[in-house]
Amino acid sequence: TASISSAGELYCQGIENDEMATVTATFISGGVTKTDTMNVTITNLTTIPYTEQMLSGVVLYEEISPEGGGYTSYLFFHNADFTYGGYYYVNDGTNEDYGLLTGTWSIGASDELILSLDSGTTFTVRLISDSPTGMEVLTDDGSGRPWIESLEKTVPVDPAKLPGTYAGSDGYTWVFNANGTGSVTIFGGINFTWSVDSDGVLKMPGSTGYTAVLYARATSQSTATEYTILKTAFPEQNTSTGDFYKYYGGLVLTRQ
Repeated sequence: TASISSAGELYCQGIENDEMATVTATFISGGVTKTDTMNVTITNLTTIPYTEQMLSGVVLYEEISPEGGGYTSYLFFHNADFTYGGYYYVNDGTNEDYGLLTGTWSIGASDELILSLDSGTTFTVRLISDSPTGMEVLTDDGSGRPWIESLEKTVPVDPAKLPGTYAGSDGYTWVFNANGTGSVTIFGGINFTWSVDSDGVLKMPGSTGYTAVLYARATSQSTATEYTILKTAFPEQNTSTGDFYKYYGGLVLTRQ
């Protein structure tokens, strides 16, 4: 009847009004048992109606890094023609998995978002809050255990602010020259050209036959003239075909 989101929020089903409840936690270690309780208020959740204008053409990013280890990331595309797609990356600390999601999206009779995946799964998504940088949503896959997600919005990359040298959260150094060339120190050094397309997506065809693609996240930081911290979502494509190759999740570039 209850679950805890990655943000530490307790969600309970069947609540129609604010209610008081007692949460009890028990921990056992070395033959010693400790139990404690806390009184909490379970607040009835009010959602906001979705509109097509809020989602059409919007790309949303999600990142989950549990305290116990592992990493999961998604990049969701709500295309203007009502097709839906996404990339996912999951690493439990031992195994790595990544791939594509495809389907359609629509607005339901109660102004909720309906995601119908080609795999046969349907998600009902209700909007809890909306801000310039992100959305908090309640997602239900019909299993009876809805969960709360924090989705970050993406924004166009500003090519005028990009040139410079950055330390990447991947451990490599990224260089973007003002003349549209660049390099990254991975695999002994890869050279690339870079440009920003009409959708504001940074594309970097490299010397390896693959194109690194960066979607800027809305929480990136910059001055009037340059990025100081560019937070991105990082897929990669086959340069000759444009086909999806791999999704790595988040990449943070910090100006040096």
